[in-house]
Amino acid sequence: MRFLYLTSKNGEGKFMPLTQEADDVWHELILQTVFYAELCERLPGKKFLHHTSLPFKDYASQNGIGNSIDELASWIPDYVQTFGNFTVEGARCWSFCLYLMNEMGLDLETINAAGK
Repeated sequence: MRFLYLTSKNGEGKFMPLTQEADDVWHELILQTVFYAELCERLPGKKFLHHTSLPFKDYASQNGIGNSIDELASWIPDYVQTFGNFTVEGARCWSFCLYLMNEMGLDLETINAAGK
């Protein structure tokens, strides 16, 4: 729901690969077509949010790894200013947090500080 909220609020143009678990939930939600359409109308953007499957590596190969990482990092202030700091549990749901922690070696304190 937080992903849908932020995507609706900030427009669909920002790329955000989801964790498999979050993507599975979105798929199930979309199958409830009437409910999903009504939900989208209640979100800040008030329009249907379409689902597109594109792995990060494919997106990064099209847009460049640096640009793609910058785009992922741009979600940090959106999240922190809307929902507060990432927690250990919450960060597991966001693929960009996992990438920044596992691939870039950042801790949650550093990630949260980037959102202030």
